[in-house]
Amino acid sequence: MKKLVWIAITAIMLLIISACGNADSTSGTEDPKGEAAASDQEEVSNQDAAEDEDADEETSEKSPEGEDIPKVEKDENGNYILTTVGQTIDEPDTGTIELMKIKDVNETVDISPIKVTVKDIKLFQITDVQETMIDYLSMYGLENTAPEKLNYIQIAYKSENTEDKDIDWYGIQNVVISNGEQLDAMMNDFISDDHDMDTIYYGNVKKDGTVGLLYKGNPEEVESVKIIFGESMDAESYETLTEKQQVEYEL
Repeated sequence: MKKLVWIAITAIMLLIISACGNADSTSGTEDPKGEAAASDQEEVSNQDAAEDEDADEETSEKSPEGEDIPKVEKDENGNYILTTVGQTIDEPDTGTIELMKIKDVNETVDISPIKVTVKDIKLFQITDVQETMIDYLSMYGLENTAPEKLNYIQIAYKSENTEDKDIDWYGIQNVVISNGEQLDAMMNDFISDDHDMDTIYYGNVKKDGTVGLLYKGNPEEVESVKIIFGESMDAESYETLTEKQQVEYEL
């Protein structure tokens, strides 16, 4: 039974993923056609990996800028899409989830032959945390057994093998936020996705990935996020093709 509950919680986390934000969001660099621009990336060398509120009801809440917060919409699959700071949803097995910050990135990172597009970065806060959620997150670094609130960062991306050969790539390995916290995405990512099932890209394969990581600080104090991507390797020889790369985004 607990396993089924944990699967349901993971599904809830994925329900609030949005492929893109709206005009109220802080936008990344895009060209007029909406194609992803190249990130200002750096090679990581000579170091280890761095570390339900009813969606149909209108809301009268105000954003920090004093503007009305739009109601939470759903996509064609019935999934919640939180795109504006201040939007919330209530989930019985999780708690009340609020979007605290958002950065629409839409920039690429070259880890040849893997091409990564960072879609967006979101900071969420969970209040009225349910016991089932506490049990689930205890497997991913949660130490407090009775938290009043939880903060986590969510990074959505897509990846593509641009060559017709098998490549092994472990995705995002670490996330460093501006308050000094270094988060281990290899061990503490609590959102399961296609990339977690198999790290090998068998030829020209495309995958969607999402990382969810708890952090201890105040979301208002998080001003930038550094993402460290693992190296790409030949799946047969394990030869490193491109070293670890890192990018940093202001929120």
